[in-house]
Amino acid sequence: MVRFESESTRTNNAADARATVRNYLASISGYSLAALDFVSFNGLTSIRTFFETGSGPQALCVTFPGQLAQLYHLSFERLGMGRIRRDSNVWWNSAPHDLAILLHLVPRRVVRARLHEHAHLRPGIADMAVCDLELEDGISAHLYLSWLHPENTASVTVVGSERMLRYEGRFEKRTLTLYDYALDTDDRHGNLVPVRQFAARPLEVPAGAEPLGLAARHFVDSIRTGTEPLSSGARSLRVVEVLEAAEHAATRHSLDA
Repeated sequence: MVRFESESTRTNNAADARATVRNYLASISGYSLAALDFVSFNGLTSIRTFFETGSGPQALCVTFPGQLAQLYHLSFERLGMGRIRRDSNVWWNSAPHDLAILLHLVPRRVVRARLHEHAHLRPGIADMAVCDLELEDGISAHLYLSWLHPENTASVTVVGSERMLRYEGRFEKRTLTLYDYALDTDDRHGNLVPVRQFAARPLEVPAGAEPLGLAARHFVDSIRTGTEPLSSGARSLRVVEVLEAAEHAATRHSLDA
């Protein structure tokens, strides 16, 4: 028997706990079986987080790294034709979105950042940027940002030791795919490392509400309950610190170079 205790709920009442779990199960009822398998892999942690916070998104996110076994790498792409700015570069305009997602999903300290900026259109204002980040525990991340790309995409690919996850966030082509894979690391294969298994499983993405509306609702709920919002000043400061550190050490190629 698992007992959930939380100061935020101010109750150890078993009936309240059962009701909370029922609400949690209802909140994920629209997911496909493949998605439920992904969520329930670490189900007790997920349910406990929902019990403590009342937040379905936080309950799902807390299970995220463990689904992929050992976490290796995250790759972010935010590309499209425009919207080209005159008053800010692509790094400061686009990177905050992906850095906020990265630091939420992987709460590790960034220990090293390497940023390279390209200014093809206007001197000194980067319209393309590539950044490599190293986080604690050997986790790496890569950001590719561009205002000069023929296709619009806002994706994240997460690589673990047993699974990979790819999410495309654009409304018109929103998809979530889980990949199971296994490598044959036996030395008998010489210089090659054969891929013994590689299978893709599309996960059903719940009907999407407008992201800004969800963020605003979450912020209002945080005010009412006194809990820290995902967009708190402390979390935002971490994003700005990474932005500044990378910009300070950036290498640049531009028209005036």
